[in-house]
Parts: sequence; C-alpha cells; structure tokens
Amino acid sequence: MLDFSKVRRVIVIYNQVIIKSLKTAKEQIDTCPDDRAELKQEYQFRYDVIKEYAPAMMSEDEIRAFISEKFADVIATKNKGAIMKEIMPVLKSKADGKAINMIVAELCK
Repeated sequence: MLDFSKVRRVIVIYNQVIIKSLKTAKEQIDTCPDDRAELKQEYQFRYDVIKEYAPAMMSEDEIRAFISEKFADVIATKNKGAIMKEIMPVLKSKADGKAINMIVAELCK
C-alpha cells in the first residue's frame, strides 16, 4: 500500500530543492558581469529550464489575501516576529520569503 505521508514528504523536499536551484540560478544571472554575455546567456537558459519544473508561487495579492484571511488574529498583535513565526511554516515553498516579509511589514504598520 502506498504511504501518502512519505509521498508528500518527497514532494515537499523536491519542491524545496527546485526552489533553491531557481534562486541560485537567479543570483548567478544578477551577479554575472555584463561583459560576459555568453555566460549570462547560459545562466539565463539554466534559470528558464529550472523555472519550468518549479512549483507555482503565490502572487503578492494571493499572499496578502491568505495572510489577512487565515492569520487576522496574529496580525492584530502587530508583532512582526510572531506573525512571521506563524506564517512561514504554512507558506514555505508556496511563496517567496522576501515577498512574505515585505507584506507582513506592510500589514504591521
């Protein structure tokens, strides 16, 4: 019999590896000097291929709506650390951490 908890764990790990690879490829593109066009093109190709296999990430609007709906009680505290502690395990591998951080900071104002 198929153990779905193990399958789910494998999928989560797979998504984490793909997302990490995507971020690494993006950093390579951003840090590559402009005079190294052939290298930058190789990095862009690698990024495009990895992006094809990456899980779909939530948009900023989707993140904002999700946080406002599911974590309204925590947001009311205006404690950014507590909010991030609650939100990050839920949205890990579903949304970009920088985008989450930016939205939480905005909601704490």
